[in-house]
Parts: sequence; structure tokens; C-alpha cells
Amino acid sequence: LANGSLLPIFSIIFTDILLIFFKCTPIPIANFSAFVYDCDTDDLTALLAGAPFDPATMACTTNLTTCQTELLAEGTEKSLLFIAIGVSAGVAIFLQTFLFGRIGTLLTKRLREESFKSI
Repeated sequence: LANGSLLPIFSIIFTDILLIFFKCTPIPIANFSAFVYDCDTDDLTALLAGAPFDPATMACTTNLTTCQTELLAEGTEKSLLFIAIGVSAGVAIFLQTFLFGRIGTLLTKRLREESFKSI
């Protein structure tokens, strides 16, 4: 169960990491002197469609330093999640291999005892 759930969890986190790369991409806005960073999808769609930039209503920032700080924090968080997934995968694979080997050994021992009793 744990081994089968690791790849879907990995894909979700990997998608989040790919989105982080676009977080501080500068977005040029018409009739605005600065670049805009870290926009939500709806705000980005509106800005690219030609809507005016309104810092009061849009969840975007014009400060690159703030964006880079958030980028570093999110990148660190996601990398720690990758480490946790790796450790979980290692433990799950070890337990799976060990337990299947142990069950196989016990089953073989039981079959041999039953077959030698019948002789």
C-alpha cells in the first residue's frame, strides 16, 4: 500500500516544483513601468488579456526580492518532501522485500514439514 502510493505523491509534488520555477518569471504588463511576479492563475490570465494591473485586488507582487525569498522557502519545503518520499520509499521497499522473504521461508518450512510427515 505504501509502495503503491509513493508515485502519485511524487507526481503531485513534482508538479508543484515545476510551478515554482515559474513563480518569479517576470511578466511585462502594458502601461506599467515594472514587471509583475508571482501571480495567481486568474490574475495572470487577466493581465495577459490586457486588464490593467491593480495591486489592491490582484495577488501579484512587483518586488523581486520578496518573490525570490518565497521561492527559496517553497523550494526548500518541496526538497524536504522529496527527501521524505525517498526515505519512505526505501523503508517500504525494504519491508516489502524482507516480509515477502520471511513469509516465503515460513511457507517453505511448513510445506517441507507436512511433506516429510506424510512419508
